[in-house]
Amino acid sequence: MTSSRAELAVVLWQTQWALDAVAHQLPTGQTTAEGCMELATIQEQVAALPRAMALRG
Repeated sequence: MTSSRAELAVVLWQTQWALDAVAHQLPTGQTTAEGCMELATIQEQVAALPRAMALRG
C-alpha cells in the first residue's frame, strides 16, 4: 500500500466514524436539517478526496 493509499484509508475510516457520529446525533435532539447539512458537508469532502489524492501524487 502506498503512502497515498494509506492516508486515504485513514481518511475514509475517520469519515465513517464522523458519519456514525452524525447518525447518532439525529435522534438525540439535533434537527434533521442540521444533520443533513452536516452530512452533506462530509459527503462533499469525501467526494473531493480522489482528486485531492491525485493532485498530491
